[in-house]
Amino acid sequence: MKIILVRHGERTYDKEDDELTNNGKEQVKHLANRLKYENIKCIYTNNLTRSKQTASILAEILGTTIIYSPILNELDIDIFFEDNIDIENTLKDLNVKLDNFIEDIRMRNDNIILAANAGINRAIIGKLLDIPIKKTITFNQNYAAVTELEYVNKYGINFWRLNLLNCKRHLPATIMS
Repeated sequence: MKIILVRHGERTYDKEDDELTNNGKEQVKHLANRLKYENIKCIYTNNLTRSKQTASILAEILGTTIIYSPILNELDIDIFFEDNIDIENTLKDLNVKLDNFIEDIRMRNDNIILAANAGINRAIIGKLLDIPIKKTITFNQNYAAVTELEYVNKYGINFWRLNLLNCKRHLPATIMS
């Protein structure tokens, strides 16, 4: 089973809940073409417009369904940099939610896409690889890039293996941002 994390395509930056640019839509089409042989069973996303647009383009091309999950909502950037009791409590809550979400996904035992935002993608990568969330800020998450993690059993041990991190080789240089 694989979890394929993708960040939404290029956005307009004209408001917090903004849309994809035309370039961003093209990026996602190239992303979908890259993923069409991955046997994707469903796409999870959040309720932000740019993420929903990304998931919709992917679902149409890949012929799969979309599941909306609030756990995939964007994280406040302070979570990566601040140290105070409120942030500590937020991190504890997030860790519990991510544990439950990941276990539900793992029990499905299907290849899935998580189409979301940079911050939550970093948090999920950290959770799966047992890396503290504050250290995951160093993971680049470009528009329409692919990060792939696979649940494997090696030597009698089950674990998540990182196969790709922020791969964008499917994007032509003319639409890369």
